[in-house]
Amino acid sequence: MNQITDRLSPKDMLKLQKLQKIISYAEKDEQELVVLSCDTKALSEDLVLYLKDILVDYVEIKDIKDGLFKSIIFHKELYEAKYIIINLYDIAKYKSIMEEFQFKRDYIPQYRLKIVLILNQIQVETFRKKAYDFFSFSNFYGFFKDNYFKYINEQDISVLDKLIEKYKLIKNTPLR
Repeated sequence: MNQITDRLSPKDMLKLQKLQKIISYAEKDEQELVVLSCDTKALSEDLVLYLKDILVDYVEIKDIKDGLFKSIIFHKELYEAKYIIINLYDIAKYKSIMEEFQFKRDYIPQYRLKIVLILNQIQVETFRKKAYDFFSFSNFYGFFKDNYFKYINEQDISVLDKLIEKYKLIKNTPLR
């Protein structure tokens, strides 16, 4: 298991367990749309790693650009019975991808696609405004908050070291 257990609260871990059950009960030839949203890039990356751990057949699409869903539909035989993981967390041009998805989402049930979208909070709100029924046919929607805090205790003491060296130099200099 990856670092996701360190990042999530107990409440979010329950959501993650619910997600895992939904995925485990999914049949091979049924469609599925899973929307995961989170508040940090690190958590979005950990969610991708988690999905790779629990999914048997998956394809992660890393080259995200306009025409993404057109490409998926055109090459649908590559995605049959596989989960398609798409992390849009820090994709700046997500609006055009979202608009394309809005018009091509009917292909999900038609071709029995299994899509997992990972979004940030702003993207989720945009999806809700543009495609209000988007969440009504999602098998799972969950927002995950990153509870991981890293404290850095190391201090930059290079200035202090230079002052100490200067002091030693002056201290060891003979008086005239």
